[in-house]
Amino acid sequence: MYACLNKPSSCYCPKALNVCYKRVYKLYISNCWLMVAKEDLESAHVKLEVDVVNRAGLKTSIPRVHVVKDLMVINGTSAYFGPVNVNVEKLTDTTANVSWTHAPSCHDRTFISVTYQLDSGKPETIKLYKDATFQLLKGLEPGKKYKVMVTADYGDIKSKPRNASFTMAFSGDTSGLGAGDIAGMVVGRCNVFHSLEV
Repeated sequence: MYACLNKPSSCYCPKALNVCYKRVYKLYISNCWLMVAKEDLESAHVKLEVDVVNRAGLKTSIPRVHVVKDLMVINGTSAYFGPVNVNVEKLTDTTANVSWTHAPSCHDRTFISVTYQLDSGKPETIKLYKDATFQLLKGLEPGKKYKVMVTADYGDIKSKPRNASFTMAFSGDTSGLGAGDIAGMVVGRCNVFHSLEV
């Protein structure tokens, strides 16, 4: 009611009911509701039907229809997002903990891959449960610089890897990464929401 008093033109206020209704309502829906098979994304249309019901329980005889024609431009429907907020924390001279959070995506993850390696060494990959949010790295070498990559796997498709670098300090050395210090962080942001006016 307060919003209607400030902007009366945006509301409909029948005097007999002593109540106001907004002329335009915004309904936020998840873009994931608009998902179709990946091979149909470029050509498929999605039709949303909205029924309006008043206080007396009467509803519109013909629903309002909104057709979404270009699903490829909607965030989340074609993107395979990788983990975000990746950081590395040293626990001991030879162990470090890698953690991350999951970005919203309309596709189901199958597993998480954590790959780490010395700057000039052979990479080692660990596959984790799809909802995992951390991995402890053991047997690291003091004084060595490492790179770690975290990837979300969606079946045959992999997300873009999130990278972080860190250097393990020697025992008693305070010039490098100390216990509990954060070595590196990669931050990303995305959303999967769409607004519909009725």
